[in-house]
Amino acid sequence: MSFFHSVRTHGWRVVVYRPMLDWLYAHFGYRPEIHSVFSEAEELPQGLDLMISLGGDGTFLDSAQYVLARQVPILGINFGHLGFLASGSTDNLGEVLGGVARGDFDVERRVTAGVRLMRDGEPLSLCALNDITLQKNGKSMLIINVHIDGTFLCTYWCDGLIVSTPTGSTAYSLSVGGPIILPAAATVLMSPIAPHNLGMRPLVLPDSAEIHLRATSRDPHMVLGVDAQRYALSGAQDFTIARGAHAVHVVRLRGDSFYTALREKLNWGMDARN
Repeated sequence: MSFFHSVRTHGWRVVVYRPMLDWLYAHFGYRPEIHSVFSEAEELPQGLDLMISLGGDGTFLDSAQYVLARQVPILGINFGHLGFLASGSTDNLGEVLGGVARGDFDVERRVTAGVRLMRDGEPLSLCALNDITLQKNGKSMLIINVHIDGTFLCTYWCDGLIVSTPTGSTAYSLSVGGPIILPAAATVLMSPIAPHNLGMRPLVLPDSAEIHLRATSRDPHMVLGVDAQRYALSGAQDFTIARGAHAVHVVRLRGDSFYTALREKLNWGMDARN
């Protein structure tokens, strides 16, 4: 509720996600003064200046999908747990919104990864800010043949494979031993999940690379993950992954750097001797 009070003090016209508006009324009986509501990206008004994501990193990833094609910058306010993508939190909400109102911020361009496949006989194209994952959905391992720019790389026998952007390098990929990559790096990261081979390590590629995956398994089912979205698939599958057509523009208050986030949110370099 303090959020809506803060934005009104700056004279902003606010368009609210309808499920959030319904949630506020159901739990608090609160209906804020707003300009309009939306449920789909097509319902957002023209001339939108800023998307504000209230929640954790999952909410931020979902929010990015609504404005991806429009290239509207996104400001994250962490109401969740880690909030690595956020620039503010409930503790400094007024300060963050005031900084934005004064123009005291920078906009980081974050590359995305796109994936193309056939699903139920229809072509499907999806885009991720964090990562694209392919995982088994049964007991049997996946067998994934990988070609890079038309050249055979290897066959992974594994529980799954993560293809992440630099932004996604601090997410799922990090938990399977992948490196942390700075957001501005023009790279894409490919990390196997539980590979049945000691020689299979995470691999950093240029983001100009086109990755083709053919996945099979003795179990007929697998799951494709595109950020927080999940898609159930059956049978052998082909995927083409390449740099996304659109970037995500992330708002950062001046002085709020990626290195600061590493230290304060991932405890980078924490040592009892320091």
